[in-house]
Amino acid sequence: MLRENTADTLAEIPSPTVAAAWLREGEALARNFYRKPGFPRRNGRRSLIRRLAPIAALALVALAAAVLAPPPDRIEGLARAADGDSLAIGGERVRLVGLDAPERDQMCKDGDGRDWACGAEALRRLSALVSASTTLCEGDERDRYGRLLATCTVEGRDIGLVLVAEGLALDSGPYGDAERAARADRKGIWGGEFVTPRRWRDEGPEAMAAESWLDRLIGFFGQLTR
Repeated sequence: MLRENTADTLAEIPSPTVAAAWLREGEALARNFYRKPGFPRRNGRRSLIRRLAPIAALALVALAAAVLAPPPDRIEGLARAADGDSLAIGGERVRLVGLDAPERDQMCKDGDGRDWACGAEALRRLSALVSASTTLCEGDERDRYGRLLATCTVEGRDIGLVLVAEGLALDSGPYGDAERAARADRKGIWGGEFVTPRRWRDEGPEAMAAESWLDRLIGFFGQLTR
């Protein structure tokens, strides 16, 4: 009986190789148990690249759009004025952007209340400007009539700016300072009474008659209240 128990006990004792393996595993567990908890270090360069990647992508898209965008239309040649704010150069029609001139048949009133052909005067002035030399027009849009919407220059001089500065057109964007100066000096249409070119196009000469009647009515009541 004793010999059997002794044999069983000896059979349960591990071999030296297995015991050594167990010892190594125990030491590793002990080291991991007492090691201070840590966190993986962030790679600063990789993190910076991740943050900058979207910005770089947007910059590339903007650059590609600028490179691939079609250049503005450019028309150059001898021009003929069609009315106070539109031209014809060869077979192309051009509408000056940034202003609105009186219509060809539009009438205005001067400082003494007399009628004067402000539309015909705007046409005459534009004709004189473009007859001086070659006209260069540049733009990237067209209106519903197929006209190129453009800024036009003659010998480097912006003819739209000239028309607004002389009181022969209303500003619609870039020529605000020129319009204010013309209004202060009572140049052109600012020297008397007029209706906007848009209203003239919509209502015709009746627009001016209605405006004059209203002005007279306001003046009449103004005298009563003095």
